[in-house]
Amino acid sequence: MKYRASILAALAVAVTAAAAAVHAQQSAAEALFRQALAAERAEGHTSDAVFKYERLIVDFARDRQVAAKAMYQLALLYERARDPRGTLLLGRLVREYGDVKPFASRASERLAARGKEPRAPFPAVSLDEQYELGSRDGRLVAYHTDPKEWGTVQLKDLMTGAQRQLVSHPGDSVSNLAWSPDGRRVAYNLLTADGKGNEIRVVDVQTGATTGLRERGYPLDWTATGEIFFYRPNYAASGVDYFLMSANGGGPRKIHFDTTCCPAITPDATRLIVSKSKKLFVLDVATSATTPVTRDTGEESRPQVSPDGRLLAFQANPDGRWGVYVAPIDGALPVGATLRLTNIEGPVYAGGNWIGREWWTSDGVLTMRYEYAGIDLYRVEVDPRTARAIDSPQRLTQDADSNWTPSVSPDGSHIAYFYRNGTRYGLAVMDSDGRNERPLIEQNLVLPLKWRSADEILFKRAGAAGQPATVAALNIHTGVLQDVAQFSGNYWWYVPARREVLHLYPNGGGPREAAALKAMSLADRSERVVAQIDYLVPRLAVSPDGHHFAYSTSRPIEGSNERVWELGLMSLDGKAEGTLIPSMRTPIAPMAWSPDGKWLLYGDNAAGLMVLDVQTRESWLLQKEAQPGTWAGWGRADWSPDGRFIVVDRERPARKERLSWSGVTADATARLLQKRPGS
Repeated sequence: MKYRASILAALAVAVTAAAAAVHAQQSAAEALFRQALAAERAEGHTSDAVFKYERLIVDFARDRQVAAKAMYQLALLYERARDPRGTLLLGRLVREYGDVKPFASRASERLAARGKEPRAPFPAVSLDEQYELGSRDGRLVAYHTDPKEWGTVQLKDLMTGAQRQLVSHPGDSVSNLAWSPDGRRVAYNLLTADGKGNEIRVVDVQTGATTGLRERGYPLDWTATGEIFFYRPNYAASGVDYFLMSANGGGPRKIHFDTTCCPAITPDATRLIVSKSKKLFVLDVATSATTPVTRDTGEESRPQVSPDGRLLAFQANPDGRWGVYVAPIDGALPVGATLRLTNIEGPVYAGGNWIGREWWTSDGVLTMRYEYAGIDLYRVEVDPRTARAIDSPQRLTQDADSNWTPSVSPDGSHIAYFYRNGTRYGLAVMDSDGRNERPLIEQNLVLPLKWRSADEILFKRAGAAGQPATVAALNIHTGVLQDVAQFSGNYWWYVPARREVLHLYPNGGGPREAAALKAMSLADRSERVVAQIDYLVPRLAVSPDGHHFAYSTSRPIEGSNERVWELGLMSLDGKAEGTLIPSMRTPIAPMAWSPDGKWLLYGDNAAGLMVLDVQTRESWLLQKEAQPGTWAGWGRADWSPDGRFIVVDRERPARKERLSWSGVTADATARLLQKRPGS
């Protein structure tokens, strides 16, 4: 009896202890939820609220009621911020917590209430999506026809269908086209194949004669005052400088500095449309005074001014759904009413007027090209004895539009990476099996990541306006952020075994002669030059023991737009250790070392993901049964510390479309706005 009584007593103690543990966990979850809610309601603490809600979803995943409540609250927070992650989280809530009331049903109701596609106020027009830029009179379009020959631009007459060559610079690159208002000339950037030449040029459309303006830069527009509006990257200040310069030559004058891309300019060159805090503002060039374009609270981007300067087209999400809008800017600002032309999947940028830029003709034809693409992270299981894949790649990321630059933690339990959702970029982390994706911090600067410990991620942190970037450490559990180092190079790699940071190209850019690779000691901040390597590509892979690094070079072939690529090996003391892959005509780049230093994963733009035996120089496809090119679209990768899996980012096939309307004029827009109820 005594033995039985003791057993019962022990069971009672165990049950009581278990109940106490459950109660303690529930209390901790409730306390964390209250902290998140308080942070959400406190001005300026939204990121702290997001961090706490994400911790609830991850740390209390077994308590489905708590996790569902946190997920729903986080979805509402994102919706109020016009962040597309709100919709993604609502969908995830319905899928994964469909049985949890009332949050699953509320999520379903919100998803069902999404608005339908509005009726287009202007008739649609069909234009080829590959056209890059049309003249103001709508008659001519300029574009590249051969993706392998960026030095040649064609001109097409849309009235007659006749086509001819506009400019030809074999082997070089022509970009950033800008038509003169009268349609007689086109400005463009010419970048030579060796990277040494960067000049704004002007071509006469009728004669084909070109004139060099002896200034480097990238044209954005051509004003009615006869000036070319262009930009130059300012890497030292982590931003972009904007200039005006006479199309007939002469010195440029700087009119604006910004940390965001591609403002628009009015035809009279007196105002810019700039982006601040994801809103559009009209900036007076003379006084620098700014005024919001609209009274809406959502995000706004990609401004485009009509040829007469009276209308502005842009993409925005004032009601939570992205669309293309027009608004009058020739009257009082901010405007109270805007006109939606169509809904879109999400915001897309024109890319500094490179391929697929928009244009607007004098008679009201407005066209914008959209390219929807994304990047996902995949996990590939690997046999550590053979460095061959033992299973097909498994997609890990689900929550964001794009995810790239993965880095596996030293204990193999987490993956850090950068993500993009709509216009928002940031650093995120997830479990190494793809569960519990959560954002950590928002920032637009995206460069390689590296773990300093199992708890801390090293990443390059954007500086304040006009200030250089720094490498910072972020604790994934506490959110504590600490600056670690500052150096001149734009690209960087952390070498844990030596407590050094390698860095390259202070002013950014691509391969060039005598590229100086430097190393900074984190112990005493001393610097040394590791090596000078001609045409070094900013893609290195440092061996786990810190003794050597793999690198690639890209040498131009004179008189051609082709380049010769090679993969090399060098010690961290600057001693050349031979060529790993010689003379390729397609891009190759090192990606990651196996933890034992025997194999190197590299990307071959033609073949896909390859593995190289560093000692024998033998290479093979990561997946034995894969066909060459199966993994084209490779980006960056990391190898797990135990050698059993690789994480790699890969682009999804892009979907392209051109949206075009006719009759989009200031007078027509004013009439449509006046017809609205309450106008």
